Amino acid sequence: MFGYSAKEMMEKDLKRLMPQRYWESHKKAVPNLLSTGQPKHIGSTRELVGLRRDRSEFPMELALSSWKGDGQVRFTGIIRDITEHKRAKEELAFQASILEQVHNGVIAVDLNDKIIYWSNYSEELYQWKSEEVIGKNIVELLAPEAMKSLATNISSTVFREGHWEGEFNVKRKDGSTIPALILSTILKDVNGKKIGRLGISADITERKQAEKDLQYNAAELARSNRELQQFAHAISHDLQEPLRTMSSYVQLLADRYKEQLDAKAHMYIGYIVEGATRMNAQIRGILSLSKVTSEAHKLAPTNCEDVLRNIQVGLQVYIKEQQAQITIDPLPTVRANSAQLGQLFQNLIVNAIKFRGEEPPRVHISAREKDENWLFSIRDNGMGIEPEHGERIFEIFQRLVPREKYPGTGIGLSICKRIVERHGGKIWVESTPGNGSTFCFTIDK
Repeated sequence: MFGYSAKEMMEKDLKRLMPQRYWESHKKAVPNLLSTGQPKHIGSTRELVGLRRDRSEFPMELALSSWKGDGQVRFTGIIRDITEHKRAKEELAFQASILEQVHNGVIAVDLNDKIIYWSNYSEELYQWKSEEVIGKNIVELLAPEAMKSLATNISSTVFREGHWEGEFNVKRKDGSTIPALILSTILKDVNGKKIGRLGISADITERKQAEKDLQYNAAELARSNRELQQFAHAISHDLQEPLRTMSSYVQLLADRYKEQLDAKAHMYIGYIVEGATRMNAQIRGILSLSKVTSEAHKLAPTNCEDVLRNIQVGLQVYIKEQQAQITIDPLPTVRANSAQLGQLFQNLIVNAIKFRGEEPPRVHISAREKDENWLFSIRDNGMGIEPEHGERIFEIFQRLVPREKYPGTGIGLSICKRIVERHGGKIWVESTPGNGSTFCFTIDK
């Protein structure tokens, strides 16, 4: 223990076995023992330190007892090296401090469900002090009457399967209950023998309330969307009929009384017909926008190249008139609603051709994998867009150019945005004025 042989220590001063800082207390303690003759255990109330031959120190316990021999009072000392004991004690204290810092209730019970450990946060969570619960049955203490059978089954499950995890309503000291997330596992001693269960519990009251709020808000949103869709559908149909009537009668008025009307009257009639036609187009756009959300959203493997071939056939006259050139890289098959995906591509291609620059329109379509998505790009050589308008253009009825030069309803990109979002993706534009635009959107793989 000290590194000395018996021969080296015989008749030597005991101070050799202790650091110099202890010499003074040793000088006082030994005469006291010899004068009283009373046995004394040293080390239980204060730490003693031994000094080895190599000058290293170690913690120790010292038990002293006195005896008489040859008319003299002598004493015997029994020394125990407690280095490992102290290390284990410090480790346990460290582990306990970690448990006490965990913002969850930590409870240990024995094989009979008697509580043997109760953390500080358990006191806060369940309102019971540690001294009030140690030794009590955890099922009787924390399980509401209606859930005692389940609590007993949980205990059996842990000992049978090694763990249990789930939600459980737990009773507090004041009789109230709270929802808790419980994780319970087998508790073993250093030899691997089962000695009980360890439970960790977290108060999930706020989470459960948030779930209820989310469900309520989702239900309210769904109801509001249904009402808005019904409203949009109804008002669109109701408006179309009077618009058709107005346009027809204005046209009849112009035809029947054209000889009696001057140029200004014919101009006014033209304004009325143009306005009615524009409103009718906007109503059809609103119907198209509402259908994106209201129609069944059935996804299936969809070959993007096939979709684009069909679009080019439908737009071939327009493409030829505008002397546009469309090039397409190899495109993937994605899970999508083929009709909506076709509408998305068509709207973006038509816009790329319509908002052209001085040169004939050039449109290039490509796709690449990015994380868990496919990233599609539709690049053109058109007039471009100011960066500050990058989000505004996807809002309904927003226009950045004169209607007289570029006819349209201002709904096309809103429909594109709605389609992409229904497919779990995002859409945006990268552009500078005069250098064309690239519309990008993502779709899940």
